[in-house]
Amino acid sequence: MEKRKLSKSKVEGKMSSKKKSDVFSVIVKVKKADYIPAAVTLRSKMNSYMFTADATSEAIEVLEKDEAVSSVSISHPIQGIE
Repeated sequence: MEKRKLSKSKVEGKMSSKKKSDVFSVIVKVKKADYIPAAVTLRSKMNSYMFTADATSEAIEVLEKDEAVSSVSISHPIQGIE
């Protein structure tokens, strides 16, 4: 349970300067195979328990309260090596 609280605070920090309507790319891990919460728009499935999606700040708040969701992370681009 403590891990979930830590993840939530990291997500909230990244969302704090954004509008509720802004869309984020997120990585979601779920407890039920093939479960896709209605609050998000699926982008790509990694496997039956993990996928990427587009979600608003409000949708991310819904995901954090969803008992079928293990974790939510806001994805960010990896910077290339120069």
